[in-house]
Amino acid sequence: CETHQAALIKYWGSLPRSMLTLFASVTGGLDWWLVSEPLMRISLVYMLMFLLYISVTVFAMLNVITGFFCQSAIEGTQQDRDFRIRQIFDNKQMHISHIKA
Repeated sequence: CETHQAALIKYWGSLPRSMLTLFASVTGGLDWWLVSEPLMRISLVYMLMFLLYISVTVFAMLNVITGFFCQSAIEGTQQDRDFRIRQIFDNKQMHISHIKA
């Protein structure tokens, strides 16, 4: 019971510590299961709220990262398409100038 109380104070003892615990849990600095154990001993609701926070935050970060890569791919495809159109146009201009000459 003493170790449980010590862990609770260590991770959740104040607002700044709680915020740091949440940040470290999401970014991989702390094992989130270890951090959630003291919450589970107090109430299952607190642990479920913590797991919901972890899930939403991780999925949001994955969504942002995926969106970034998709946007980069779309922009790269658009630039490639513009380059091909320019090549075709230049090629046609070259053929037209050869025919006129």
